[in-house]
Amino acid sequence: DQQQFHDLRCGITANIWEELASLACRDIGTCISQLERLASGRHDGAVLTFAGKLHALGRTFAAPRLSLMAENVQLAPSEEARMLAVESLMAAARATLAALEA
Repeated sequence: DQQQFHDLRCGITANIWEELASLACRDIGTCISQLERLASGRHDGAVLTFAGKLHALGRTFAAPRLSLMAENVQLAPSEEARMLAVESLMAAARATLAALEA
């Protein structure tokens, strides 16, 4: 993801990148917080909503791992599979957040 962020940044000015990255970091952080809060119970609709947001952010910010992990949550065939996928999604979201903040 780091190289893809670098490639994306080359096409826009530093000020615009900083603003976009700041907004993405805020949104990713919010999604992580909400997914952590929801992890304790069954909230499939809300989990899918935040997974969808992370999926879109992954596509927008050239973060294919984040996008793929979010898609895995959306397509999980069972609640157990979804919970495992959410754990992977949160790890990918944290890694994307760190890469954007770098």
